[in-house]
Amino acid sequence: MKIGILTYHHVINEGAVLQAISLSQAVKRIYPEAEVEIIDYRPKSVEKAYFYRAIKPEYLLSVPHTLSRYVRFRKFINSSLMLSKLSLVTNDYKKTVKFIKEMNYDLIIVGSDEVWKIDRTNNMREFPNIYWLEDKEISSKRISFAASGNRTQYKRLTLSETDFINKAISKYERISVRDKHTYDMLSYVRDEKIKDLKIIPDPTFMLDIEDVQVKKKLMRYGINCDERQSIAIMVQDSTLNRELCIQLKKKYHVVGMSFYSKNAHVNLCSILDPMEWASALKYFKACITDRFHGTIFCLKNRTPFVSIDSDHDYSGYESKVNSLLKSFNCLEYYVKAYQKKVCVKQVEKIMNDCITNINWEQIDVLLNSNNECCKSFLFDSVKNF
Repeated sequence: MKIGILTYHHVINEGAVLQAISLSQAVKRIYPEAEVEIIDYRPKSVEKAYFYRAIKPEYLLSVPHTLSRYVRFRKFINSSLMLSKLSLVTNDYKKTVKFIKEMNYDLIIVGSDEVWKIDRTNNMREFPNIYWLEDKEISSKRISFAASGNRTQYKRLTLSETDFINKAISKYERISVRDKHTYDMLSYVRDEKIKDLKIIPDPTFMLDIEDVQVKKKLMRYGINCDERQSIAIMVQDSTLNRELCIQLKKKYHVVGMSFYSKNAHVNLCSILDPMEWASALKYFKACITDRFHGTIFCLKNRTPFVSIDSDHDYSGYESKVNSLLKSFNCLEYYVKAYQKKVCVKQVEKIMNDCITNINWEQIDVLLNSNNECCKSFLFDSVKNF
């Protein structure tokens, strides 16, 4: 059996890369006899966008960091992922259909990540696109694994757009989504009830964090891994990032991760590959993040955290981070920054509360439950092919 995984595996984002690794490794573990690979399709517009972000960041002084990060990610993706031997970089829909058709997959797994997000303000991935696998020329069986349409304004979709989605999802053997918003979106646009539609956790809950010897690298940059006194700042908004760094530097050693933090004591955004990033979090006293996967890997590493949502698109519905932390009974460590300006002193207070009071035994039980839920869906979905 030949299984292809169609997802966002190629972007400069730790979570996106790690979810692709997690899913491909899990499928291979469950079905060792199968030929499993990530379909190495990359939209040309996305490739260009991430390259330009690397060479033209917000702060010109950060170019050495952003460019080095770009190169490190590219090397990691090309060497560490189960990529198909053939690859395609194009925005041409018909060429992509032909490319996937000729790969002759028995089964294609779509997901996870925001593969079903429809965003008219962002031209990187236009809709319709290949991630829905609507085209009848592709004869492979289809299932979705934790696919997400996060932030899609689905009540504003046109009739032709909802018709396309209906045709696409009618071709799937099983459908699972990552969040309630995507569940509601598919239920809203579908002509009839979707049989066995499920919400399942992100595949990174199945990932065993490898011992990649990151400790020595961290210590070279002044991080005391044994005493865990450093605070990781993983926040994209430059103003909030600056304010958090300035406030926390009064008491702690502050480290920028994922995004360049010019006010941090040290920056690791260009130093760590995705697996090192996942492993490094266990050496921090706490982490403040606006990343979905940043939150997940704090949970997996037993690292106290504060999760911040600052995107105003979330003002009308439950965000993926909110949904995640609700399921872990951790909403007291969540901040809705889109409702009002964030008080960094309050964030610090929440962080200290998490350091003191979070129930790691309860977290571990829920982590194991999410892991088993993902594995069960995979096994049940693929066993009959």
